[in-house]
Amino acid sequence: MTRAATLARPSRRGTGAALVLLALLAAALWSVGELRINVATLADSTGNAAGFLSRTLPLDFPPVAEVLALCGQTLAVVVCATVLAVLLSVPVAVLAAGNTSPGPTARVGARALVVVARAVPDVVLAIVFFRLFGLGAAAGVLAMGLHSVGMIGKLYADAIEQIDEGPRTAVRAAGAGRLQELVTAVLPAVLPAFVATALHRFDINLRISVVLGFVGVGGLGFEIANALRRLDYQRGIALALVVLGLCVAVELVSGAVRRALLPSTTGRAPTPPADGRL
Repeated sequence: MTRAATLARPSRRGTGAALVLLALLAAALWSVGELRINVATLADSTGNAAGFLSRTLPLDFPPVAEVLALCGQTLAVVVCATVLAVLLSVPVAVLAAGNTSPGPTARVGARALVVVARAVPDVVLAIVFFRLFGLGAAAGVLAMGLHSVGMIGKLYADAIEQIDEGPRTAVRAAGAGRLQELVTAVLPAVLPAFVATALHRFDINLRISVVLGFVGVGGLGFEIANALRRLDYQRGIALALVVLGLCVAVELVSGAVRRALLPSTTGRAPTPPADGRL
């Protein structure tokens, strides 16, 4: 006689996850009601949307030389901000990782710095730096760079904590110093993850630079903000399409670089050993 199948008893972790999902659903329903979002409101706005679209045509693209100059200025700001973030994040990650930090005080301090950098919005940082340094690229580079440390530093520290301790132990046993240990045993193991994270953050910073253009960071975002302020929707939407094309191009290039530097991330199955065992 077969025994009737029964459902497995829910675990404490599964029950907690279900409760969290229910809480998020309840919060979402409350938010929709509090904000008075409904189908009627969206339907009433269709006329405004049609009127706005009619004012954007025909699109008014700047001359090619001007577009290229704006793209170059935007990319220059993003590259500088990303490089600054990577340079700052490497020592912060070494201090924040549990297996490379010199002590609990340094680890807690580095983790706190990462949290603060991630918590302060980049727009707020840009406004502060504009007050200090005036309008220009420097404020945008500092704002994006310091804010990016919150993400890059955390992911770098997580990558360091996940390394295989075997090579590090061997280097330490051979009499290597702390710096030699980091350079020869830790850095080679985490370099692929470092490259992938930096490229991912570069893509994010490119999109952030457009938003920061509304508070004075030069480039495509700044020109879009100026066009919208003078109600020149034809020029503003045209520049927005240029931003879209630039984001797609950068995504394709960064993807190609990741595939070239990190073959293991292309989704190919690992090659089995010669004896056929996995």
